Order: sequence, then structure tokens, then C-alpha cells
Amino acid sequence: MSKIVFVNPNKLERAKVLLDLLDGKKISPDKISFSEQDRLKEFYEAGFEADEVDKKDRLEYIYVKLGGLVRTEAEQSAAEKKAAKMKKEFEKKSEADKKKLEDED
Repeated sequence: MSKIVFVNPNKLERAKVLLDLLDGKKISPDKISFSEQDRLKEFYEAGFEADEVDKKDRLEYIYVKLGGLVRTEAEQSAAEKKAAKMKKEFEKKSEADKKKLEDED
């Protein structure tokens, strides 16, 4: 099976904080307010039970619930290549536009 790539690092960090909360670790109130901790714990624990989530899959489950995009390594590689190609085309067009503006002056 191909390894999963978590595309959004901010959502991955949030998922890790939530997983720490569920594992009983102390969470700083700047990460999750004390008033929200019990509600979030109940929400995710109920989801784990309802969806029969294996312990090893909890991080991915939380990440996806947060709206994070997951890809296989092959999908991520293809996306990175496409992004690089688009960036190169954009830069080429930007250079052409700059040259055109300079020629008009």
C-alpha cells in the first residue's frame, strides 16, 4: 500500500494537537481553549467509535475531518510536477510581460 501524504501542514498540526488531547496529554489553551477540550474529545471519540476507526488510523481520521487533503505519494508527486510546470509558465509569461512594458517605455 502506498504511503499517504498529508497535503496541508496547518491541518496536520491541528490534527496532531487534537490527537494529543485524545491521548490525555495536556494541551495549552492557546492551542485549544479549556472550554472546547471536553466537547472536542467527545466529538472525536464518538466518531472513532461510530466509524470503527483503528487506533493507528486516528490521525488520518482527524485530519480528514478537519478538511485536510490526503494523497498517495504518486498523486503528490504528480501534483508537485504540475505545480512546478505552471510556475515556470507563469514566470515565463511574467518575464515576457515585463519586457513588453519596458519596450513600450
